[in-house]
Amino acid sequence: MPNEFTFEIRKHLGTLAVRNNGWSKELNIVCWNDHSVPKFDIRAWDRNHTHMSRGITLYADEMRQLVSLYLAYQNQKTVDEAKADQEADRMEYLEYRRKTEQYRAASAAEETAAYAPNNRTSPDIGAPDRNAMADEPLASMEEGATEVPEESVPGPETDEYAQDVPMDVPMPVNQDSGADAACAAF
Repeated sequence: MPNEFTFEIRKHLGTLAVRNNGWSKELNIVCWNDHSVPKFDIRAWDRNHTHMSRGITLYADEMRQLVSLYLAYQNQKTVDEAKADQEADRMEYLEYRRKTEQYRAASAAEETAAYAPNNRTSPDIGAPDRNAMADEPLASMEEGATEVPEESVPGPETDEYAQDVPMDVPMPVNQDSGADAACAAF
């Protein structure tokens, strides 16, 4: 018969898949028709390796090129997935920042509303700024500020304890705080 051919499986490299009928798709190194140059062979074989399906044969340089193309594809796929993951992380971070800014704006609005009487949205116009007043020295107050009359300030003549102590003698400093002294009185 002219269609007769021979083969010799020189090395079994691995099984790619096994079908329900028992045939398996394999990668082997096979010599066909008594040629001295073996080829990489991908095809399905029966359990006994007596029958085979159609397949593909590759010389060593073709197999290297096939593997190189596959690896380049896998590398590009990995790079593309990494870029997609990085973009997803960036979008998640931007969403987090947007929500944080919204929360801060809402908190600031609530805080402003809490200080506003009669549902006004800003602090009292014309009311003194308590924080600014605490930092402001007394010398910078307006000249027309109300002064306390001198007669209402207690002096040595109204303070019964001050009359007994001469003005040029330094007074001893009590190490106890005023709170401790007040508590001891009770």
